[in-house]
Amino acid sequence: MRRISLILFIIIFYYLITFFYSFYKITSSITNSNSDLLNQYTNTKNLSKNFNIYFGSFLEENMDLENKKFLIENNNFTFSGELTDAYYNKMIIKIANNLADNFSNTKTILYFYENSNEIELFVKNFFLNLGEYNFEKYMIEKNTSANQKDEENEASENNDKENDQVVDTKEEETEKNDIFSTLIKRYNSTQFFFFTDPIHFKLVAKHQEIIFKVQFKFNGIFWKINKISFPLNDIIKLDKVKILN
Repeated sequence: MRRISLILFIIIFYYLITFFYSFYKITSSITNSNSDLLNQYTNTKNLSKNFNIYFGSFLEENMDLENKKFLIENNNFTFSGELTDAYYNKMIIKIANNLADNFSNTKTILYFYENSNEIELFVKNFFLNLGEYNFEKYMIEKNTSANQKDEENEASENNDKENDQVVDTKEEETEKNDIFSTLIKRYNSTQFFFFTDPIHFKLVAKHQEIIFKVQFKFNGIFWKINKISFPLNDIIKLDKVKILN
């Protein structure tokens, strides 16, 4: 009886230790924007599959599938036309697939976790480019725009460099001791968490006024991110991507 109890204790202890260790590593990767570390604790294949279903459902709910005329408006141009059934379905599938592939990449996850106000623009750009878009193109466009602004403000930027160096030094000294305070902040932002079954754990947290739902799955050694969702209907308004009657 004692032997059985000891075995059960070891199993439960290992189960909990792997969970807290994995959660610590995931939190650390988010805090330090370490995509390589986060990738070790992400089930990319399952995450992409779940995102594909998630974005596919969102597109079906928000686009009129009975009509194939469309209107895409941007600040610089208006693009309209009529699609064949085959091309229309192919385009929707392509957009959902490419969105899933991009959002299952840990670099993309980390960027939009800290810049959630840009999610809507990123998703709309997939429509503007008829699915031929990705995170790399988005960052190139953003950096190009930022560089143009930097050139216009080069004088003021040079004056700020000395101050930035002082701030960076202080941040490096603080970062080493900041992980535990960050863990506390993450915990405080967590609304609730629970085990849905022995190998799945669900966490719901609020960050930048957005509710993120994350599912972790136990793979026998570590717990990995298996599914992520956020309120697409609240974040993304497809009022500039319309299917016309």
